[in-house]
Amino acid sequence: VRALAYRYFLKTGKLVKLSDVNAMLDSASTGLSFRDEEYLGGVISFAQDLSRYAIGRATLRDEQSVLIARDLVSELMACLLKFDFRNGSIRRKFDGIKYALKRLENILYELSVTSDNAGDDGPKSKRAKIEEEKSERVDVAEIDEVRARMEARDELREKVIKRTRDSQKSAKQAIFALHRGDQARADKLILESEEIAAELLPIIEKEPQLRYGSFANSLEEYAEAKLFKLWLTEQRLGTPDDMLICNEEEFLGGLCDLTGEVGRNAVAKGTSRDVTAVQFALVTNMTVMNLLEGLALPYNLGKKLGPLNQSVKKLEQMLYELSLTQGGRTAPSGGMVEDEEPTAKEVNE
Repeated sequence: VRALAYRYFLKTGKLVKLSDVNAMLDSASTGLSFRDEEYLGGVISFAQDLSRYAIGRATLRDEQSVLIARDLVSELMACLLKFDFRNGSIRRKFDGIKYALKRLENILYELSVTSDNAGDDGPKSKRAKIEEEKSERVDVAEIDEVRARMEARDELREKVIKRTRDSQKSAKQAIFALHRGDQARADKLILESEEIAAELLPIIEKEPQLRYGSFANSLEEYAEAKLFKLWLTEQRLGTPDDMLICNEEEFLGGLCDLTGEVGRNAVAKGTSRDVTAVQFALVTNMTVMNLLEGLALPYNLGKKLGPLNQSVKKLEQMLYELSLTQGGRTAPSGGMVEDEEPTAKEVNE
């Protein structure tokens, strides 16, 4: 968008419209289109580029080009002031526009005081200024349409965030209930989490970008609770078919987090010397680890492999210590039994 806006400005002296940008992409048969946020981010960056453009034109004493650049940035800023930008990349970029506008105004002032015709405000100059004032550099109506769409999405986003908070809370409570052995309450909470997610799905289908973030996190928590329930009650790992509401990444995120709950359950079983349960937990986590290591995971899932590997090691250590206990020996506080000190004969050898 930034590059297209610059080229369009050099040809017309105006800001490229979102509809024109998408029409250019259609003509190029790319199959792509820019979202409102992407368009705004691009034109804001372009507006900041105009301060550098103005320096080049001012070097050639091209005051008219600097004036056009100043008017465009000024009109764009007036439109953007109506937006309620939230903290994010667009907000940070927007903060730079006022500095670009100030720079353009300073350049115009410096040109005016150093011009050979400084103070000359004859009829021709006045007519030129009037014509420039009548020429709109920014399509205000389209920018207002972009703002209306973004405000509508913000309202939907607030609804999604609020409801997913309830869904995630229910899933977390379901996991706690499963650890306490309260199966009935866990079933109720898992169903509640699933119903909230299903309620929000029409919004997500309408605005797919809202799936990422809080909604995806709540579905990962739901997947973790559902997988933990299946592991406890049916002694198996769940599959994506068991939770069709989740996509692949959300399912894998829940599967990664499941291993933590399996490890905690194994600790509880280990205190009662239930070796079979600890062995089952170890086999489960090793199966998950081997499965995930064979996949090309995105960063947010790949970083979970470290804790998973540590969980497997802890379960192996736990089984080792349980075997020592069964053999009548006690493992030291450090975990592993220390090697015996070598004899003097062994040292000399």
